[in-house]
Amino acid sequence: MTISGWLHDHESLAIWIEGIALILIFGLELKEYWRQGRERKEQHEELAAQMKIARDAADAARLNAQAVINAERAWIVVTAEASEPDVFEFRAKNVGKTPAKFVSSFCEMSVLDRSDKLPAEPTYKTEMYDGLQPTLFPPTDARAIFRKDLRKSQLSLLDEELLRCISAGFKEVYFFGSLSYVDTLAPEKDGKPVFHETKWCFKLIPIVGALPLSHPYLFPPSYVDYS
Repeated sequence: MTISGWLHDHESLAIWIEGIALILIFGLELKEYWRQGRERKEQHEELAAQMKIARDAADAARLNAQAVINAERAWIVVTAEASEPDVFEFRAKNVGKTPAKFVSSFCEMSVLDRSDKLPAEPTYKTEMYDGLQPTLFPPTDARAIFRKDLRKSQLSLLDEELLRCISAGFKEVYFFGSLSYVDTLAPEKDGKPVFHETKWCFKLIPIVGALPLSHPYLFPPSYVDYS
């Protein structure tokens, strides 16, 4: 009997064999598809992990570079001194490692009732320096930016009465300001100098011989900042 004759006599069996063969082929192709998909997923995950490592390394390098820049740049801080009772002087000092150039300086004094609070955001109106005359500020250099004699307050209250109210704790006195400067050795950004700002604030302590105090719990956080 020929093969074609056998297939003709057993046509239903041949159909079953062909179907089983097709199922096996489909199963093999599906297995291969799953294998390739798993490999592609593993490759994608490996690539994503490598990209994350590279991104983390770049971020770390940028942070390290910024830390070096911050360590070497000019930094201006403000301190309070008393030359005599009720006379206070506020001095700016460059504690950084490169020269700074003043751009502007604003200094204010505010006298409030004990029940009142400073506004959430400071308002600067009294300009002490407009930057028209270039002023270099070498490292370790310090200079007075604001001097206030409470005995000559020029406020609505009489000076002696004001001092009595302050001493008794009925009035609170705040000194605050902002100064802007540039680091003379820092690179420019988009062809323009990078401006830094020091915001400072002090509260008068009504104790004989005490200096005005700068502490974050004494006033809103927006009054003290460094950039």
